[in-house]
Amino acid sequence: MNAERRIFKRMPVEFKAHCIRNSQGTSQEYFLSFAKDISLNGMRLISSKAVGIGERLTMALEIPIYFLPLLLYGEIAWIKNAAETRNNLESGVKFFKMEPIDNKRLKKYLSSKREEYTVPTNG
Repeated sequence: MNAERRIFKRMPVEFKAHCIRNSQGTSQEYFLSFAKDISLNGMRLISSKAVGIGERLTMALEIPIYFLPLLLYGEIAWIKNAAETRNNLESGVKFFKMEPIDNKRLKKYLSSKREEYTVPTNG
């Protein structure tokens, strides 16, 4: 990525992300991943499972200050080669759906750390 295209800055985190891959038909696959950074629009995901660009995931994100996880729906926007990430698979997830309560909780968490994470960047 040459020019920054993100609307919001990403905050470094280490959160568990319980992912469900919805395959064709009714089959679903669960796998555990970790969010390494996050914004109101997306996050960087580290996993041992391969994902494809354009693939959609349902994710339950554990944020330590909340008893219940955030329910997020995202699409894989980019992927880094496993050789570049010490055999972990790294990908960028763009959120396409989030319940208003989860959006509010994520925004509250991000702004409690630093307000710059909830203000759109100049772009």
